[in-house]
This record gives sequence, structure tokens and C-alpha cells, in this order.
Amino acid sequence: MNVRAMRGSTAIGVATSTGSRTAMSSQLYNSDAGTMTSASFTFLDSPATTSATTYKVQIAANVSATTVYLNRTPTDTDNSLFPRTVSSIFAIEIGA
Repeated sequence: MNVRAMRGSTAIGVATSTGSRTAMSSQLYNSDAGTMTSASFTFLDSPATTSATTYKVQIAANVSATTVYLNRTPTDTDNSLFPRTVSSIFAIEIGA
């Protein structure tokens, strides 16, 4: 699964893309399709604006025709073996 942080429509905290590779903030690989994997990344953003700023995270499969599940397992059976989780973004404004 590929993960990319966005400020508005601008990708931020991403690697430099070269060739046919995609610039992403993080990538996860889990060889067991029935289990969950967590990811986290930290970076300092300097948007150079005093206006309200919107942040979001985009996720995508790194193989076409693959479904990505967020905060749940593919099975999602209602029992203790298949958890539900939560996503969060933590932002701190640093004054000059």
C-alpha cells in the first residue's frame, strides 16, 4: 500500500520520483493479506501561509486491481480476530 501526505492538492513529505517510480510518503507491504499493518511518518511542513490549511492522507494499492482496506481487515468478520482500528493526523503549529 502506498501512502502520500497532502497539503491541499500538493503532495508533501514525499520522496523524489525517478523513472517510473511514484513519489510517496510511505509504503507498506504485508505478505499476509488477512492481517493488518500500521504505518506512521513524521515531517515538518512549512506552508508559508497564514491562511487555513487542509491536510489529508491518500492511500493506494501498489498493484493494480487490488483493494486496499483502511482500518479493517479484508475479511471484516464480526469477532475478536478481525479488529477495527482508527486513523489520525496530529498537527502542531510552531510560531516564529
